[in-house]
Amino acid sequence: MALLGGYAAWAGAAGDCAISVVLYGGAASGDGATGRVGLRPDRRQTDVLWMDGQLPEAAETTAPIGELASDRQRVGMAAYPLVCDLEQDWGLPEPAALQPNGTFRYV
Repeated sequence: MALLGGYAAWAGAAGDCAISVVLYGGAASGDGATGRVGLRPDRRQTDVLWMDGQLPEAAETTAPIGELASDRQRVGMAAYPLVCDLEQDWGLPEPAALQPNGTFRYV
């Protein structure tokens, strides 16, 4: 998203950007109906929290292009609703690493 925002700012674009994110991959279960995704809330730990479930539908949001070009924290703030939506589909009450203010836990 930061690359998109930087390029748009360089090209002189302005306005809102529609963003759609889908999780692909994950290890399929024996029947192929569910996916498996590993989450690591703390990069310093080797323990991975494996989540099984249906691969989620696309998460969508919009963000001003200027915010995507300004700084890393604003990109995180724009990404937060996407991460919430995708990780809630896996049963997590809140994102494992990304915080609402656009920063990462344990980084």
